[in-house]
Parts: sequence; structure tokens; C-alpha cells
Amino acid sequence: MKPTKIRNKQIYRATNQFRSKQIGTQLSKQLRQKYKRRSARILSGDTVKIIRGEYKGIDGKVTKISLQKNSIAVEGVQKEKLKGGKFDVYIHSSNVIITSLNTEDKWRTKILEHKSKSKLITESEQKDKVDLESKPKAIAGSKKLKRQMAPKFWGITRKNKRFVITARPGAHPKNESIPTAVLLRDTLKKVATLREAKSVIYDGKINVDGIIRKSLHHSIGLMDVIMLEGVNDIYRLVPKNGHLLKPLKINDTEKSKKLVKVTSKITTSGKKIQLGFHDGRTLISDTEVNVNDSCLIQIPEQKILEVIKLEKNSQVIIIKGVNAGKIGQIDKIKEGTFSLPKRIDLVMDDKKIEIPVNLVMVIGKEKPVIQIK
Repeated sequence: MKPTKIRNKQIYRATNQFRSKQIGTQLSKQLRQKYKRRSARILSGDTVKIIRGEYKGIDGKVTKISLQKNSIAVEGVQKEKLKGGKFDVYIHSSNVIITSLNTEDKWRTKILEHKSKSKLITESEQKDKVDLESKPKAIAGSKKLKRQMAPKFWGITRKNKRFVITARPGAHPKNESIPTAVLLRDTLKKVATLREAKSVIYDGKINVDGIIRKSLHHSIGLMDVIMLEGVNDIYRLVPKNGHLLKPLKINDTEKSKKLVKVTSKITTSGKKIQLGFHDGRTLISDTEVNVNDSCLIQIPEQKILEVIKLEKNSQVIIIKGVNAGKIGQIDKIKEGTFSLPKRIDLVMDDKKIEIPVNLVMVIGKEKPVIQIK
């Protein structure tokens, strides 16, 4: 079925509640300045001006509203019947503008005034707005996300505003990372509003893994190191208490160290080995390492300092699921089959569990090579 037919079918079957929202049109310039909005729903008693069609230029009050036709009847716009008498001519709502609002409805007046007050800004805020508009913006394709759908580990309040900035997939998957703006405002609580977060980010005051990030939507994920200009605390995102990601304060000596998990290993042209890590990095190296091993690297140079093998008696941390953040010791490694992935027997809190390898990360032989808790 063609898209046009589907749209027409949806309009024809629409409920009255939906149709009622469609009976809206633009406001005149004077009303826009007064109420700080471009459009409003038409009510009986509003004064409108016809701007298109046969009756262009006529002003009059709205006498009737037709939800089925998405049209209105304007006072004085009528045609004569052949047998005598007159009937109203209905004008589509998109062909008129509202020049005067009917303010007898107290609820309508209250809503209009409330929205106009919420959009008033001071001269200093206007200057900030101009400054922010001159800053680099997020690339096309960035979207907003309803707060109810946001992951719990973001730390946002559920009943504040309707939408929140979402992470742009890149270094980390979208549902396994925190966008820069949300990290500052809701997770770390270093700023109070999105406006403040924008100012901090656009001024280049946030550093992720040794690189300045100026995007509100940049995805920050597992084991990333965050530094803020003017703040002494340094943070690393780690799994903790069943949460996928939680900020952990680390020592200044570890700000240039990061633990990454090897997720791929391929041979490129020239018989060189290219390693792929969990945070999207790739590195050509002759270091002997296998998939699912971990590497301690120096950032931002991406120099391998140490390799931690996935083998018996190694320490691992669970990075996903209800046990996220718990540390255990490998007792046995089981190779994968056609129907089962590679998995390990993990000794944790005096009990043994079987868990797939993709849910854990090796962090050391006898103890973690970096600060995890």
C-alpha cells in the first residue's frame, strides 16, 4: 500500500481527540510576541483572518468547528441556496491565522500565560544563547530519548522533563554508554542544567581518555577515564552493584592507564596483526594476545603496557547482568560448541557459577592491575 493511502486511512479513522489537536493554526505577529508561541488551537469565538482561497482577506469570528473536515465556519462567509436562505462555507484551518484569541476559557488563558512565562529569558541568557549557537553543534542524526526509556544507570530523574539527550553510537554501543551531557548533569551532578553542560563541553573542559570531547552526544562507556578542567577528581566508569556503569574516583597516577578487552584479531595486508578492543579502538601490534584477553594500555598514545591472559586462576570482573561489578576467579575454561558460546566456571563469594566469556573482563592475575573498586 502506498504511503499516501496509509496516511489518508489513518486520518479517516482518527479519533476525535486526535482530530481536535489538528484544528490549530498560526498566530498573528502581535500574539506571537505576547504569548511567545507560533500557533494555537482554534476555539469558537476566536477572530481569524483568511489568508488563502476565494475569501482571502476577510476577518471574522469563528462560529462553528468541524472536526471531520478539519475546518471552521467564519462569521460573514456564507453562500446562498438555490431555494433561498444561506449556508456556512467551511474554511480549512491551515488557510487562516488567529488575530484575536477568545480568553473566556480560563484553562486556555492559564496555559498560554504559563508557557509564555517559561520562555522569557534575560538579556544575559540571550547573550549566552547566541554564544552557544556559535559553538560547534552535534552532527545530524542525533536524537532525543524519552526519559522513561533511558537506562537506569544514567541516574536521571524520571518525572522532570519529557525528553533527555541520547548517546550517539560510536566508541561504545548506544545502550551501554552515557552521553557526555547526561554524565555531567545527572551522573556526576557537576552541573545543574543542560545549558551549563553545553557551556562546559563546548569550551573544551571535558577530557575522555586523554582527548577533549566537544559533543553532547559522545558515548562514554566501560573503563573510560574522565577528567574535568578545574576539578581535582578523576573518574573511571566501571560496573558496580548490578549497574552497568558507575563513576569511580581514581588516583592521579592512573589517569593515563586504561584496561581494554580484545574483541577481534585479524590479519591485514602485509601480514600485520590488527587488534580490536571493546571501546572501538584498533591497533596494529606484534604483541602475543588472543581474543577475550585484556590489555593495559597507555592513553592517549595507545601503547600496550601489559597483557592479561584469560586463563585459570585469573581475576575477572562481570560487566553485564545482575552480578555486574562482582569479581571472581576463573576455575575452568570451557570451549564453545555449535550451540553454546565459550564460557568459564567462576568462583565468586564461595560459590561457583558458569558464565559466558562475553560477560566478563580479565583484570589481573592475583589482583586487579588498575583500580576497580
